[in-house]
Formats: sequence, structure tokens, C-alpha cells
Amino acid sequence: MNSDIKAGLTAFTIGLVYLAASFSASGSNMVISTPIQPTLFPRIISAGLIISSLSILIPALIKKKRRVIEEKEEIESFFTKERKIVLLSYVIYVALFNILGYKISTFIFSMGILSYLNGRKWKRNLSFSLIFVLTAYYVFSNTLQIQLPIGFFGI
Repeated sequence: MNSDIKAGLTAFTIGLVYLAASFSASGSNMVISTPIQPTLFPRIISAGLIISSLSILIPALIKKKRRVIEEKEEIESFFTKERKIVLLSYVIYVALFNILGYKISTFIFSMGILSYLNGRKWKRNLSFSLIFVLTAYYVFSNTLQIQLPIGFFGI
């Protein structure tokens, strides 16, 4: 729960309790010549507290409702442009995996995805792709003894 909502609800509750207490409080036994009773000031304070709490609570609830609606819209638009391109790239990668072999297809795939998502930082994308392909190939072929596709070029 948002801190503004908590603060608004707390102040509203305190204002209501204070207002109820002002109605149950007995007035002074002194004879007062004015029509203003001693409980007027606590009632004004509690009314001010209730109004102030509503001025915090209502905008916070509206903001929360807008945020829920925006999150719902974001959930509905799951397939963004970036996700579609990554998914299409992955399908192409899987299709070319046995044809080009592990090293070439994985290098092209990782280089393409990194270039698309990471911008035009060619040196970093190239070094990461190369290190990833060679490290993964070493782990799969030597450590785990898993044969990876060599492909059409024999690489």
C-alpha cells in the first residue's frame, strides 16, 4: 500500500475518532455567556484533519487506479517490437543451427541480438560473442562431452 494512502487513512481515522469524542465530551460546568461551546474548537480541528486527510487520500487513490490501468495495458501489450525481433531471431537461429553449426550460428545470433539490443558498440558485442561461443563450446565439448553440430563448413 502506498505511503500516501496509509497516511491519509490514518489521519482520516484519527479525525473521525476525534470528532466522535468531541460529541461525547461534556461541556464545561461554567456558565458561558456566548453561544460558542467548549467543544467547538475540537470539532473544527477534527473537521480540518478529515478534510486534510481526504486531500491526501483521494489523489493517492486516483494515482493508484491509474497505475493499475497502465500496468494492465502493459500486460496486454506483451509482444513489443523488441520481443518480436528477438523471437524471430531465435527461430532463425534454431533453423540454421544444424546447417551452419554451433559456432557460426551462435556467433551470428549473439552478435545480432547484442547489436540490436545494446546499440552499435561493436567491439564489446564482438568480444562478448566470441568469448561466449568459445567458452560454451569448450564447456559442452570437453567438460560435458556433448557433441555439438559442426555444420556445412566443418567449423
